[in-house]
Amino acid sequence: MGAIPPGEAEKALTLIPLEAAGLTLFILALAAGIFATVFSLPGTVLILVASFLYALFTGFEPIGFRVLAVLAILSIAAEAGEFVLGMLGAARFGRVLHIASMALGVLRVARSLRR
Repeated sequence: MGAIPPGEAEKALTLIPLEAAGLTLFILALAAGIFATVFSLPGTVLILVASFLYALFTGFEPIGFRVLAVLAILSIAAEAGEFVLGMLGAARFGRVLHIASMALGVLRVARSLRR
């Protein structure tokens, strides 16, 4: 690997303010997705959407179609796994408790939207 010519390293690391803002929003969206996953929210979908939007706005240079395809497969697998494990837990610990918890969750969301 050869040496970087003088001035090229600074040019490669320089971002215009709009690029910096977009990259910052992308990183915040990824962090929100990871945070949402901890609380059993669809954080993987948020990460996938943020990655797609970032790739779209940057011309698919830093994130290509292969990376997006892998992210989509992982997102689908994670959401399907969460659903299957939730159903197995419901079968083991009682469907009534599972349905009651889902109903309470819907009521809680509806209540928060009214405020």
